[in-house]
Amino acid sequence: MVTNSVTRIGILGDGITARAIRSFVSQSGDHIETSIDTAELIVTSPGIPPNQWPETGIQIISDIEFAYRLLKKESPQRCIIGITGTNGKTTVASGVAHALSVNAYGNIGVPLIHALTDASEHNIIVLELSSFQLFSSPTLHCDIAVVLNVAVDHLEWHGSFDAYKSAKKRLIKSENQRLYIPKDIENDMALNHGDIIPIDSLPVPKWEQFIGRHNQLNAAVIQAIATSCGMNNSELDQRMLSYNLPSFRCERVFSNGNITIINDSKATNPSATMAAVRGLTEEVILILCGQPKSDYSHEWMAKILTACHKVYAAGYLHDHQHVFPDGVVDQITFFPTLKDATAAAINNMIQGTILFSPSAASFDEFDDYMARGRAFNEYVQDAF
Repeated sequence: MVTNSVTRIGILGDGITARAIRSFVSQSGDHIETSIDTAELIVTSPGIPPNQWPETGIQIISDIEFAYRLLKKESPQRCIIGITGTNGKTTVASGVAHALSVNAYGNIGVPLIHALTDASEHNIIVLELSSFQLFSSPTLHCDIAVVLNVAVDHLEWHGSFDAYKSAKKRLIKSENQRLYIPKDIENDMALNHGDIIPIDSLPVPKWEQFIGRHNQLNAAVIQAIATSCGMNNSELDQRMLSYNLPSFRCERVFSNGNITIINDSKATNPSATMAAVRGLTEEVILILCGQPKSDYSHEWMAKILTACHKVYAAGYLHDHQHVFPDGVVDQITFFPTLKDATAAAINNMIQGTILFSPSAASFDEFDDYMARGRAFNEYVQDAF
């Protein structure tokens, strides 16, 4: 028999976060999992868009919101650091967690609910937050909030760019919060917020693993947060010597003094690829591949073709050249597979950088960006 003190929880989904919530609820004396029809509260997995939620008057919240409410009730003094952005949030979240010797939760792959039972957890919680999670986290309040950038992405989930931006903006609260955000986004969102620190103005540390201007800004945010939490710069520099960027995010995979090869397989949208290209000054061969989320714009292609010595396109793009604007197809070299494009780039590069930054989802030749990144590394190893 369920008493009135036990909250009936409905759970949507069967992924990592849903399974973690189910496991917690099954061991909780304060909650019990029930059907959606009889639930008092519904927790949804981030991958399920609102148009697939059940029609109900019951509140539907994210796993982040559910865990956050329990964490604040248990330890209201905990400092919560929340990091979002179209690109770079995993790098910053993992970097901050490494610097402060704590765990990172959320979109990085570790459900926040685990923080309730993690005996080693400190008084600082680092959260990587996707737009999906923020959309249904109405009371989430982060003491330190970071919005790295906002570019067009996930329109199939949100329905429009304005809705996507609104979800990102839910991280921003006006009371008792330090906010790191680029100046252009601050202006675009017309923020009325007390403690705003422009990311563009932060000093950049000299950490060699952060390749490209966008990654240097990520490093600047990591340094700013870590020092605000009490670390001095020399201690932080020493700590960051042992930090490796998450795989396939502008990762240098080969260099012989003449040729540098960078694996940026995680670049699944044009803004990520543009950021990677802007960070390089030498001659560049850019390799694109995958299924783009929309056609490439004239403006984007013009900047790419100006910045890059050569542009190669492989896989899906080889057979769907119409996604490129009129008049630029003859300036791109197409290959049936990523393996073909990689071999050609290595054969044709004498001195400079080969940048693999796909700009699109991996679902043509590969199951995900990780498989794509591993394959690219294998192609490079085979060539040398």
